[in-house]
Amino acid sequence: MTKSIFASKTLWFNGITILFAVVTYFGWAPDASLVANTSKLLVTLAPVLNFGLRFWTTKPVSL
Repeated sequence: MTKSIFASKTLWFNGITILFAVVTYFGWAPDASLVANTSKLLVTLAPVLNFGLRFWTTKPVSL
């Protein structure tokens, strides 16, 4: 049994992370220190969270 691609927690996490990276790259930032701290946190935690989400996954994703 498969699940919809939109039910994938890994997809949503990575999509939000990429969206954050793109908007900060093009200069949108409510507070420069917040962006710097959040960027460092995401760079550190993203691989760990992706690894954890992979083990949590029980169903494959279908396109």
